[in-house]
Amino acid sequence: MIFHKATVVNGLMFSELHSLGFDSSAGTLSQGYQASVNTRGLLFIESDDPTIGMVCVIPIGITEISSVSLTVKPGQKVKKGQDVGRFSYGGSTLCPVFQPGAINRYHVMKSGTTGDPDKGPKIKVNAEIAQAN
Repeated sequence: MIFHKATVVNGLMFSELHSLGFDSSAGTLSQGYQASVNTRGLLFIESDDPTIGMVCVIPIGITEISSVSLTVKPGQKVKKGQDVGRFSYGGSTLCPVFQPGAINRYHVMKSGTTGDPDKGPKIKVNAEIAQAN
C-alpha cells in the first residue's frame, strides 16, 4: 500500500452537543458531532488490491485529546499495523472510509444493540472489521 497524502484539520476541544442533554459519560453521546468539529487527520492510502482502491483513514482527537500528529510521508509504503501517527494523550477514535463497492460485509456491526454507546460491541486492536469484495 502506498501512502498518498495527509492533512490535519484543526478543530475544537471539549466541545459537546448540548441539545442531547447532560452527558455523564464525558461526551460519548456527542461523538457524531465531535467527529465533525474536533481535530482530525485525513490519511489517503492506495491499496495494492484494486478491489479496495483508495482508503481514507480519519483519526479523530475527541474531547481533551484534540490532537493528531502524523508521521508518514507522501509516497511512503505502509503496511497493516504500521504506526502512521499519534494522539497527544493516548488513543481517541478513528474512522476508515472505503470506496463504494470495496466492502462485502462488516464484522463489527451486531444486530440487537441497545443504542447505548457504553454497551455496544468492543472492537479490539488489530481485529478484523470488514471483508473486502
